[in-house]
Amino acid sequence: MWPVDLMLVNQETFDKMSVEAREKLIDGIAIKVPSPLHLIAMKLHALRHGKPEREAKDLTDVFELIHLNDVDVKSDAFRALCEKFGTTELYERIRQAIAKQPPESTSRNASVRSGVSGAERGPEVMAGHGRSRSRARFFRDAARSILEQS
Repeated sequence: MWPVDLMLVNQETFDKMSVEAREKLIDGIAIKVPSPLHLIAMKLHALRHGKPEREAKDLTDVFELIHLNDVDVKSDAFRALCEKFGTTELYERIRQAIAKQPPESTSRNASVRSGVSGAERGPEVMAGHGRSRSRARFFRDAARSILEQS
């Protein structure tokens, strides 16, 4: 059984998230999974308002979501997302950490696209599918580095 995080939102926010959610089969059960950008927004919100002991995990999840969904961290849309749900400082630190990432790990498809193209891939991003040990170590180290600067 996986641990479940719960975030209460108003109806308008839920409706926006529901429209972009994709239905996926997980262990034979159909569930709606929020879009990658909505997952990132929730993680940024948790980083801004959550418990300090979860920061490394949430930030590592943000890096995984960025990587697995080819999110362009230089885009105005990503910056706006970070500023709305996280902070400008967090955006700058994420952008700088991603810039230090080895080229073969920067993008799943070796091309950085505007926005998120991996919405169809679904919840794999949260299950850690395809995560190499070296990339996972890079993400953990980048998360620690950002948190140490705080």
